Amino acid sequence: MAQAHRLIRAAAKEASRFGGSWLLGIAGGGLCGAAMAFVFGTLEGLSMGERAETVNVGLFYGAALGTIYAPLAYFWFIRKIGLLRAFWPALIATLTGGFVGMFVNTFLAVPLAVLSCFGALAWTAEKHSSPRLKVR
Repeated sequence: MAQAHRLIRAAAKEASRFGGSWLLGIAGGGLCGAAMAFVFGTLEGLSMGERAETVNVGLFYGAALGTIYAPLAYFWFIRKIGLLRAFWPALIATLTGGFVGMFVNTFLAVPLAVLSCFGALAWTAEKHSSPRLKVR
């Protein structure tokens, strides 16, 4: 009976971690998409109304991409390193990759943002999974 309780508790803990990661991926993706759309609208010289529409579109597509890529990031990286360790590198890399892609070619903004996010998560996972940390 105690084994079943431990199993249920572990499953509930994993589900809550996944859910939190997923929600944070949606919010973070929307925030990054809105920020990149705002900068793009400002650089293009759009009026305030057009810029607000552009930010809404960036928010929507960023949140949609966060919905898709957050579960992948969780199962590949975040589960191993933790959500708090993964948040800042992922956010900074996503914004940096998106802005670099936006200045190089507008169509490269989203792929570079996603790739740089996963690259930062892979780097963080590698950095925090050294053998000396796994000693028990």
